[in-house]
Amino acid sequence: TEADVSLELADGLTSGRNKLTFTTGGLHNPHLKVNQEGYLPDSTEKQAWYGAWMGTGGTLDVDSSLKCRVHNAETDEVALEAGLDFRYDANTSVEGNYKYNESQEHLYTCDFSSVSTEGTYYVSLEGAGRSFPFRIADDVFERAFAVSMRGLLIQRSNDNFEGTDSHYIKTAGHGEEVTIPYMADGPVVGGHYDAGDYNPRVNWEVARNLMLAYETSPEKFSDGQLDIPESANGIPDVLDEVAWSLQTIFDLQDADGGFGGENGKLVESHSDPNFLETIERDPWKQYSYENETLTTLVISALTAQAARIWKNQGQTEAAERYLDASIRAYQWGQSNEPTSQPWAYAWAAAELANTTGEASYLEGYSASSYTFAGVDNDHGGIWAAMAYARLPTELADASVQSNIKTQIEVMAANWTAKGDTFAYPIIRHPWSPTTWGQG
Repeated sequence: TEADVSLELADGLTSGRNKLTFTTGGLHNPHLKVNQEGYLPDSTEKQAWYGAWMGTGGTLDVDSSLKCRVHNAETDEVALEAGLDFRYDANTSVEGNYKYNESQEHLYTCDFSSVSTEGTYYVSLEGAGRSFPFRIADDVFERAFAVSMRGLLIQRSNDNFEGTDSHYIKTAGHGEEVTIPYMADGPVVGGHYDAGDYNPRVNWEVARNLMLAYETSPEKFSDGQLDIPESANGIPDVLDEVAWSLQTIFDLQDADGGFGGENGKLVESHSDPNFLETIERDPWKQYSYENETLTTLVISALTAQAARIWKNQGQTEAAERYLDASIRAYQWGQSNEPTSQPWAYAWAAAELANTTGEASYLEGYSASSYTFAGVDNDHGGIWAAMAYARLPTELADASVQSNIKTQIEVMAANWTAKGDTFAYPIIRHPWSPTTWGQG
């Protein structure tokens, strides 16, 4: 129960205080965890989590008879009272495909899924303190989106903060010539640094992920939504970030349509940054690779999708430029053993068919012999599958499309089931249990 407690303090404290008084119910308990961003009102699962591994102190023994309460943060009124539900035993090793035991906690949950009224709340435990406050609202993830996208802006290569409200200075580094083995050397503008450092590897995942997000829920994205240099240009800000990611292709596409690359990287450095130099003082030379079928077909798929999106934005010139790059890359890929990269061949074919409306491109999908089976480790094939699943019905083979959608659901259900084996469940690739390379 909540109680007022007074502690007599030793003499000689630098604060000069000799007494500390507090109310137990008002103390923050770091072991009582909530989503500090908040929860959507219609979310079917809202939970607080209680448990701790205390280092040399071992695992916290949880009194499972404790009652948890959800309070209105402004009035302290109790909106819900519930018991704790057992979630995870600290002595088990069942997490994910690798059977980890990362939490080392006896973990319990407090379910408050029925609380849906918008407002600010906190969770308390009898005599064991309270959680951080959190909101229940339709816009709870807007800040998380803005912060994530701000991080992406900071990761831009060859760009600074000019045109934003930032009070910080970021140098537009890496504008020097890149060694390109299949064409004349020159600067490569655009792209994003690879991880938490400034190695300008110019991966294409940024464009891939953001375009899928946009096409899935275009109503969620708008112009002026973010603080970026291109705000107020008539295009949703998330697509401006895609354009920066794809900008590099115009410096790297060979006259015959091909691209150099290695496992998704378009540009590499002779060494990782030394973490002591600032961006403009990075001494390492950048280089690209010999033409590669995988990279060229992936770029074909991405630029075909971009052409479709930019055309729908009324950006005809940009759409035509993307489509031209896509078709030339596809033709190069078809002449360089495309079936050696079946999922990339299938992905490019499906995106081009969708963008152009020409069913003939799907001959490439068939020729690739790629089949999506919904298995965990099909990292690339999911993108070919998603592209075919989103084809207009008049272009797609109904039975193939139906089977692909079923297998996508199989993969999603498996990812969810594997993620649910973790003490703190999370939906992520079950063979990628850690997050390396946050950028």
